[in-house]
Amino acid sequence: MAKRLTTLVVVSGSLPPELNSCTELLGDIVSYVKSFGVRVVYCGLRRGDRYLFFREAKDPLEIHCGIEYRFSRVGVIRLIQELILPYLVVCYLIIKAIRFQSEVILTYSPPVTLTPITRYFWRCSKYKSVRCLVLRDDFPRWAKDVGIVTGRSLYSMLNRLSMLSRLSSDLVGCQSILNVETSSGQDLRNKDKYFFLQNWRTPLYLDSNSWHERNGQISQLKPLKIIYAGTMGDSQGLDFFHWLRRAKPSPQYFEFHFVGSISSKITNAVGDLISSKIIFIHKKKSQSELKDFIDTCDAGLLLLDSRHTTNNIPGKYLLYLDAGIPMIAMVNPLNELLAEITSNGIGYDLSKNQCPLALKKWLNGYYCEAPDCKRSRFTRLLQEKYHTKNAVMKILEKAGIETFSK
Repeated sequence: MAKRLTTLVVVSGSLPPELNSCTELLGDIVSYVKSFGVRVVYCGLRRGDRYLFFREAKDPLEIHCGIEYRFSRVGVIRLIQELILPYLVVCYLIIKAIRFQSEVILTYSPPVTLTPITRYFWRCSKYKSVRCLVLRDDFPRWAKDVGIVTGRSLYSMLNRLSMLSRLSSDLVGCQSILNVETSSGQDLRNKDKYFFLQNWRTPLYLDSNSWHERNGQISQLKPLKIIYAGTMGDSQGLDFFHWLRRAKPSPQYFEFHFVGSISSKITNAVGDLISSKIIFIHKKKSQSELKDFIDTCDAGLLLLDSRHTTNNIPGKYLLYLDAGIPMIAMVNPLNELLAEITSNGIGYDLSKNQCPLALKKWLNGYYCEAPDCKRSRFTRLLQEKYHTKNAVMKILEKAGIETFSK
């Protein structure tokens, strides 16, 4: 008879209260399993203004422990931090006798340096826990693709760390079919432990009456308002901004609003586009503020550097699905998302047809469709493929743990 899940250990390089896609994804899983009385232990790293070990009980079913640290944007310092801090966390756990036995240890990657913490809780559980690594993307590979990691030695070290994290896991859930094939191909003796674990989200808007709906022709008197919600950095690249300069879409037709953390490299590279009033930069917003802003927008942007040879399902894709706004995608070739958004009629492949007038015509046609027809496409994808419960059930099934019934 399958075991029941009573305690889940979650190991991450980004813990609450920091607000980003990683924390929000893990928060969805935590909230879901807690609704079945499962105790959750969050452990790992948390960005802050100082160095501080912490152990906090958020409520009877949720405990946070680990180290708060000053995050450095200098690549070398950041790498040193992520190499050393997990070992310091383990020392703290040993000294404070913080031991939890669990049926499943869920490690969210990147970063690729959390293996010491995972091993510690595995020992606490007398080597009986199922260690599940969620491999969002192949960090060393995509970092090399876009030029973040240069030099053979650094790439080899990071690739080795990534491989060790996979070898020390009992299950590896890859959020892309392409990455399942790539990762399992590098570990042929343990090929069966790799599986497709789609990204996930607990719907906030599709299940409510506030779902974004618009019908009829798009106004010709004001520009289309298009949002990019989330981090904009090396992974997204500069392809989209090169297109803006090349295609020169009129500010009378389009406004592109970037909401969230934007790297200084990109900010410095798009000064002319900001001056021309074609793009607008906004600071990071809370969940409720972001929802209100999305309600004023006509479409959402999906951007990934064209040099990527790996895939992932960005969290913002699920946010747009939940909010019910169509998507404009400029991502790497052969990305699995392109077929999904175009075949379901919920998005436009900007890489394939870069004419601004063609984009405007597509959006106009989209909003002329019946609202119920459009809504059913978003609902089906989010409920049947990307809902948090589906991800949790898949992890439990693969781990041989009794699934929840509700």
